[in-house]
Amino acid sequence: MRTADQVQDEISALLRHLADPAVAGESVKACIRRAATRAGLTYGQTKKLWYRETKNIPAYLADELRERATRHDRQLRQAAFKALVEMQQSDPEFYRDALKALGNIVLPVRGTDGPPRKKA
Repeated sequence: MRTADQVQDEISALLRHLADPAVAGESVKACIRRAATRAGLTYGQTKKLWYRETKNIPAYLADELRERATRHDRQLRQAAFKALVEMQQSDPEFYRDALKALGNIVLPVRGTDGPPRKKA
């Protein structure tokens, strides 16, 4: 069984994940605002959850945030895969290091340097 502190930690982490990708030099307020939009919550609600100021978090809200974070993760992986394919098609030698890094993110099980190349 989860304690209230564990749930608060999880929800705060989920909101921080929903704020990704962050831009260098961006304010925390901007990250909270982006997380609020993606979570479907108000800025005030999100700020309280972000900083663990909400003591009682309803189960339906936690479940909804988990689902939105899962969807967000899927969208980030799709965007990374799309970038990987575009780099591989344009100049795989130039983007070799980026392809390897993205390949490990998008295709961690295979651990390849990207998607299979098309036969010419």
